[in-house]
Amino acid sequence: MELDNPLWHAMIGPQRSLAVGHGAAMRYPAHVNAHAALGRPTAQAFAELARLMAPGETVYVFWGTPLTPPTGWARDMVVEIQQMVCREPALVGPVEAILSGAA
Repeated sequence: MELDNPLWHAMIGPQRSLAVGHGAAMRYPAHVNAHAALGRPTAQAFAELARLMAPGETVYVFWGTPLTPPTGWARDMVVEIQQMVCREPALVGPVEAILSGAA
């Protein structure tokens, strides 16, 4: 499911033109932001990600559970992020009416 790995699906899908990499690892260019994504957290994916990074560079990889990176990688922080999903839109109507409070 795309929401299980949203950055990966963004980088291989609608934001592909903004992403760098191929195969098992992708990232946004360093001058854009430090987010990276793995198709799956395998040793091969981490090796591919390393080739997309400058020495000493930090990237942020989001995954559903804390990752155990392979030897040579350091995990500087783990942050829990809550993912929200809207199953039913609460507001229905023309955008202008919703924004003005008339809907």
